[in-house]
Amino acid sequence: MTRKSTTPANATALLERISLASEAGDFGARFVPCAGTHPWSEYCSIEPLTRFAAVFRWMFPIYGALHLVPAVLFKRAQFFEKPGVMLRRATWGTIRSSAFLGAFVAIFQGEYK
Repeated sequence: MTRKSTTPANATALLERISLASEAGDFGARFVPCAGTHPWSEYCSIEPLTRFAAVFRWMFPIYGALHLVPAVLFKRAQFFEKPGVMLRRATWGTIRSSAFLGAFVAIFQGEYK
């Protein structure tokens, strides 16, 4: 709640939930409300897309290294013989792996009601 990016509506919802829990002992549902999982946004439907994009951008350089470095080190002859083909394969593998992890995180952290 102390984050600068928390919206006023989400801060109010979280304060209400905290007061219910502390005063009445009512802890509500067994899952974290939307205001707690993404306090910077009031729209649940866009969150899976933003999570996908964030994970994709975050993992792209890591998967890029994991696909490109072995191609250069262990398939050196093929790499220097057909660099375009090897770079395309490494790029496609990087995109595929980053998209898979992004989709996994978006599905796992998605909140559908």
